[in-house]
Amino acid sequence: MKVDKNFEAPYQSTNITVFWRKWHISLSNWLRDYLYIPLGGNRKGKVRPYINLLLTMILCGFWHGASWNFLLWGFIHGAALAVHKFFSGKTRAEESNTEKGFGKIVWDVSTFYFFCLSMDVVYVFFFLI
Repeated sequence: MKVDKNFEAPYQSTNITVFWRKWHISLSNWLRDYLYIPLGGNRKGKVRPYINLLLTMILCGFWHGASWNFLLWGFIHGAALAVHKFFSGKTRAEESNTEKGFGKIVWDVSTFYFFCLSMDVVYVFFFLI
């Protein structure tokens, strides 16, 4: 029996978009195929793809648990994906070619700190509220 890889070194990702491609690959593919694309994906105007990303990740948070902390987690990740998409404006093929040198270091460090921050926020909502 062959089992596909479900994680592909996500913490070595250079940005949030690449992280979600490498993190829990089967869940990420399911979210893309059954939520993001049916919502319209990136084919419904200029603003709609950002809304679709946000809604998809909020629903992903809801899938993890029906409480405000999971919805907040989904919102944080959806907002981060939307912000990255807005500022990068690149296709998937272009992403891997442009993140080199100092820019790659900046993305690496900011991605790492984003995950640290998002986990802190989730911790506060799980254990302190």
